[in-house]
Amino acid sequence: GNATSASPIQPNGILTLGNTLTTSVNASNTNAAFSASPNPFSDIVELNASGAGQVIVMDYLGRTVLAQNCQAGKNILNTSTLIPGAYTIYYSDNTFQQSVRLIKL
Repeated sequence: GNATSASPIQPNGILTLGNTLTTSVNASNTNAAFSASPNPFSDIVELNASGAGQVIVMDYLGRTVLAQNCQAGKNILNTSTLIPGAYTIYYSDNTFQQSVRLIKL
């Protein structure tokens, strides 16, 4: 006989987490997740990632202003050296990429 198992695949799209706009761009890893808070932020941003990867922070002109490796779970990003303005935090690992836009006050 034909045995079929239903697998709930979450479609890619835009997720709103609190005041954080999160855009998922890779459907191959449906269990991957990344978030950054608070928004707006001041000296510290808390990052939560489902797996180890790299985080790059870019300013509104597209310049990389911070970069660091990210472990699975909670990570702290020291943003005290950034001037007030709009920033995009890019997270990526081998199978998943996500970006979050945040404002520094």
